[in-house]
Amino acid sequence: MAGAAQKRWDAARRLFEGEAVSAELIAEMTGHTLASVRAKAKKEGWRGHRGRRTLKDTLMPLIDRLAGEAARIGDFEGDIAPAQMTALAGIFKTIHAIGDLAGAGDGRAERAKENDARLAKILGRIDDRIEELAQIHAREMLRKGWRGDETK
Repeated sequence: MAGAAQKRWDAARRLFEGEAVSAELIAEMTGHTLASVRAKAKKEGWRGHRGRRTLKDTLMPLIDRLAGEAARIGDFEGDIAPAQMTALAGIFKTIHAIGDLAGAGDGRAERAKENDARLAKILGRIDDRIEELAQIHAREMLRKGWRGDETK
């Protein structure tokens, strides 16, 4: 009997973690036969999931793709160009907005931590590049004779 109970718990966990609801999964969770679940569903007119996805199901893969794109840009060993900085800023804003919209969380916490660590590394490189560009600009201004007392 412990084997049957464990199978039910395993099916419940798969459902909880996002597996699509199906007659097969319901049969596993309840211990009823697949035929009896299908017969009851037909008799009572159950409306199946029919492949509908929740907003979160739709948006979370997009967050993963965007985070991957940000990592691809940030992992480049050369200088980060201004256009890349703009692209990264847009990606970060989009990820944040999608996360708010989808209520990011459940089961993706570990991947979110990894993405956050990657994004923090990228942001650190962007900060370093901004500082470097500011220093270059300041040196150029001084080279051209700017002394800080001009009001123009």
